[in-house]
Amino acid sequence: MSGPQPSIDMLRGAQLAAAQIDKRGAVEGTHITVIRVDDRANPTPGIKVAHTALSRGIVGVIRRFNSSVGVKTLSIYRGAGITCRW
Repeated sequence: MSGPQPSIDMLRGAQLAAAQIDKRGAVEGTHITVIRVDDRANPTPGIKVAHTALSRGIVGVIRRFNSSVGVKTLSIYRGAGITCRW
């Protein structure tokens, strides 16, 4: 959402998808909450953001197009058993 590749479209898309899924009855009765985190398109804060998101109890990750952050954080999420969509 910030950094050298700012984009709010990914957040808005996730929020729209969550609202549409919830409107149809959620996922096995569980509603989706989109949690906004900002890695600033930088691997160093990205690692901290990944750990913060995990501490908030996330169950899935939708990443944007910044591969330098993804390279550093994918193993953190997968190691915690989190579903990731890139």
